[in-house]
Amino acid sequence: MRVCLFTLNASYSHSSLSLRCLAVALEREGFAVTLCERSLKDKRRGVLEALHKAKADVYGFSCYVWNVSEMMAMAEQLRLLRPDATIVFGGPEVSYETEAFFSACPAADLILAGAGEESLPKLCHALAERGREAVMAEGRILIAEPYYGFGGQGVPYERYPSDKPMVYYESSRGCPYACAYCLSAAERGVTAKPAGQVLKELTVFESMPSVKTVKFVDRTFNFDRDRAIAIWQGLRSEIYTKTYHFEICADLIDEDSLACLAQFPKGKVQLEAGVQSIHADTLMAIHRKPDVTRCLDNLRKLKDLGNIHIHADLIAGLPLETLEGVGESFDAVYPCCHMLQLGFLKLLKGSPLQEKAIDYGIVASPIAPYEVLKTDALSFEDLTVLHRIDEVLDRFGNSGHFSRVLAGVMERIRSPFDFFRSLSEAADDVGRLSQLDAMRLLLSVCRPLFEGNEQELIGRMRLDYYTHEAGSCPDFLAGGGELPVAPIRRADCIKKASVHGGTETCEVHRFAFDEEGYYVIDRKRHVCFRVTPSL
Repeated sequence: MRVCLFTLNASYSHSSLSLRCLAVALEREGFAVTLCERSLKDKRRGVLEALHKAKADVYGFSCYVWNVSEMMAMAEQLRLLRPDATIVFGGPEVSYETEAFFSACPAADLILAGAGEESLPKLCHALAERGREAVMAEGRILIAEPYYGFGGQGVPYERYPSDKPMVYYESSRGCPYACAYCLSAAERGVTAKPAGQVLKELTVFESMPSVKTVKFVDRTFNFDRDRAIAIWQGLRSEIYTKTYHFEICADLIDEDSLACLAQFPKGKVQLEAGVQSIHADTLMAIHRKPDVTRCLDNLRKLKDLGNIHIHADLIAGLPLETLEGVGESFDAVYPCCHMLQLGFLKLLKGSPLQEKAIDYGIVASPIAPYEVLKTDALSFEDLTVLHRIDEVLDRFGNSGHFSRVLAGVMERIRSPFDFFRSLSEAADDVGRLSQLDAMRLLLSVCRPLFEGNEQELIGRMRLDYYTHEAGSCPDFLAGGGELPVAPIRRADCIKKASVHGGTETCEVHRFAFDEEGYYVIDRKRHVCFRVTPSL
């Protein structure tokens, strides 16, 4: 029997861990497996062609909140081409579906809810022995038994390597917390691989040159501090050459964790922390009990280390939190991280919050990804404001292309939230702005903040431009902000920067807002080094 496992990734740069886990489990049971892994941006006819070419007896569709609509549409077309094949839907998005799903997607034969490493091979054996109709007659929604073999399944990428820049790795399964908006709340307990096993398995990715980032999908990587520190200490070895991304609970960071993380070279580790809100009543409503003060303090300490990229998350639309409340959470978290993601509540099927939605006046779209439309505390108009703020936050704040300008802005304001709100109100359509128009917009909004010191604003914008853009500075950034650089100074700066990868072709600039620093800029690689001449 031939089995084709299919998913649509959110981005071309991603690769599917779940397909690989299932493929290895099926091969162990003697099934011939084909992976059909595409992205949401791929042409639909090409995806359908790949599915048809597989000529599989069973097609397994791995569904998530971001791809389920497209997956259902692909199933309808595939059914017309492969009427005798069995189409099985699985994954988090359909694990809490009811029989009504089959009316919405007539092409689906079965739903497999829960972990599939044991249940999918069993289902395929049943289909091979008794046929599709007999299996379906016993029930079309199959609930998987708990899977206890997670720790011994190895690294599926060893059998199915990836040519993408990002891969996912699972060192633990489950979550010790029960956040009401998350499907993890329906599970209990955590199963974790020992630190030594994790470090051994991570060496598999060293043979994949295209892989740049290994993203741990553990829901709370540092739930066990000692284990987390042991893994971090091991990763400091030079045999591990990738960037490693971990999702952590920030208030579990202690002095030993900080001391260990401080020893990493810059860029080797990325940390992501879900703060979600700073308000006690909202956190209590979603069953979170963090020490917010400790959480923010630890994020500041991690950011101040200077060698680790810190990503923090907020969720708009949570119970009891108003527009002003979201702004307060934003202002508290923004200074503590390099990248702030302002997300929006998704009312996921199977989450405890879905059952309590009416109590908080939460109204969400019935169409995936089930995003909140309004709550008792947050109107649709308020959410529209927040969506516009999110757009400018991504374009100007999280892109990194305006970091020097924004650093100067933050020295002059009390509320980052109010600043990004004013920027969103000045922008008609952020998505349609060219980069030069974006710079003009930012310049106009920032000018009142730099009143009396326009040269600093222009200098900061020129430095951002040199670091991230090509060609000469545009005319609207001409006329100041820079100081002259003597040839002997230039040579000394190039020599100093060469230790960190600077080359003779780099440009050297000096700015009035930082008279002591010289900036060595590699414009092809978009790299900037700040150095101080020794002369």
